[in-house]
Formats: sequence, structure tokens, C-alpha cells
Amino acid sequence: MPDGSVDLAGKVIDGGGSPKAGLTVSLYEAATWEAAGAATATDTTDSDGLWNFDTQDITKTWILVAVDGTKKTLIDARNKIQ
Repeated sequence: MPDGSVDLAGKVIDGGGSPKAGLTVSLYEAATWEAAGAATATDTTDSDGLWNFDTQDITKTWILVAVDGTKKTLIDARNKIQ
């Protein structure tokens, strides 16, 4: 298995393609993501809807959760966006 790090980044947009600013995006290890307070890191989307997590362990499987009010988007590296 490779070793090293990876930068994870993305953009949150609404249904019309406009960026969503000020949303919380949390990064979790897949093995422990359901435990309370288990987030490895959090970021807030900027005015362009962008978020990033630099230099994450490439050997781990990551899950990202973006929260927009009461809506959550889960991006799970083990399968697909939910």
C-alpha cells in the first residue's frame, strides 16, 4: 500500500450551480466516523463554496460531511455520495 499524504478539496454548490458559503464540512476516518466528536478536522466553505483538508494520510479511508441547516451530504470513500 502506498504511503504519504493527499490533499482533499471540493466545492459545495446549490441545485442552480451557485456556491454555498459558510457551510461546515467535517472530515472523518471511515472506521470511527460515527463516534461522537470523532471529526479529524473541520472547515467552513468560503465565498466560492470551496473547502480543503491538506496533507491527510493516504492510507486511510475518509468520509466528508457537509451540513447545510438540517441537510447533510455524506461523501463516503467506501461507496458513493449519499
